[in-house]
Amino acid sequence: MRQSLESRLAAAEMLRKAAELEKLEKEESAKLALLEQEAMMEKVVQESRRLQQEAEENSKVAISLYFCKYERVFLMCKVSSYLSSNLLGLRSSPFDGHSLLERDTMNIIIFLK
Repeated sequence: MRQSLESRLAAAEMLRKAAELEKLEKEESAKLALLEQEAMMEKVVQESRRLQQEAEENSKVAISLYFCKYERVFLMCKVSSYLSSNLLGLRSSPFDGHSLLERDTMNIIIFLK
């Protein structure tokens, strides 16, 4: 009977050691999976930051382009108004204004280039 109990105790001890080893293996596997997930999350966070920064830069460029377009239209209207007023002035004094209009028109064209 003692021999039977000892053999059962030895079998139970082997099962306990096997269970302990399996538990350690599962813990190690879980730690590795957690490290992989943390690394993946860090990459996602970095990509998110990069995309957010890129979106902010794109927004600044879009605003800048909008204002450049507005300034160009504004300048074109001013030039058009200036040329119209000079053309009306030519009708009243054709001899004086002709050379003045040519000079002013050339100055405006050079400025816009």
